[in-house]
Amino acid sequence: MKVFDKAQEILNKKSKPKEQKHSFHLRGFLTCAVCGHAVTAEIQKGHTYYHCAKPKCESRKPYAREDRLDEQVVGVLKGFSIDDAELGLLLRATREQKDAERGDNKTIIQSINRRLLENGKKLENLIDACIKETDETMIDFYEKKRSELLDERASLQRQLSPSNANDERIFEQMEGFFKFANSAVQVYSDGSIEEKQRVLSLTSSNLLLKNGLIASYQVKEPFSILASGSNLEEFENLLGEKDSNPHIRSQSPLSYR
Repeated sequence: MKVFDKAQEILNKKSKPKEQKHSFHLRGFLTCAVCGHAVTAEIQKGHTYYHCAKPKCESRKPYAREDRLDEQVVGVLKGFSIDDAELGLLLRATREQKDAERGDNKTIIQSINRRLLENGKKLENLIDACIKETDETMIDFYEKKRSELLDERASLQRQLSPSNANDERIFEQMEGFFKFANSAVQVYSDGSIEEKQRVLSLTSSNLLLKNGLIASYQVKEPFSILASGSNLEEFENLLGEKDSNPHIRSQSPLSYR
């Protein structure tokens, strides 16, 4: 669920660039594919280059130019990006499903309320009968039935606990996620250093650098689900999971365009 919240945060927040001598937005996200060391960055002749931080690593050269790596990252983002037409369809489908579930919930609530009324009448009749009863055996029987009816009533009332707000929250998160998937490429391409880094941390991990290019990467859920063209239920299921550790889908190799 945190993934959806962070996606919404990126859409809503406009970062104020911090004054830094040099900002390398890919530093911290890249790892050397050969030795596993961190990748560092430096500026040469007006361009930013990335390379393995280990001096004797065989994959230290050629250095990777930042603008070319950015093109590769954009390629990753495009893998699960949706255009305006697709966004409209997904938002409409989400809202239709939300309306359908509202109707289902209304029917369920009406049914529970009817059962509560029936339960209340049974309790009243049982109490009346118990008051008039003098046989101890029958009184014990009535007490047992009364306990069963009270348990049933408590169960029905729990089912009426406010879950609609949570359902609305889920659909809001889904809509926010689809809007993020529609704008992720633009946010990364035109955004501040902080926005670029937030997009990277939200969508991908384990970017491995080799021979001056990103050789492989991993995409976090739910972006891999979106890329596979899955239906809305998979997003709802993911939102319902309490495990905050994102599942990932490996990708390799990544072509440079």
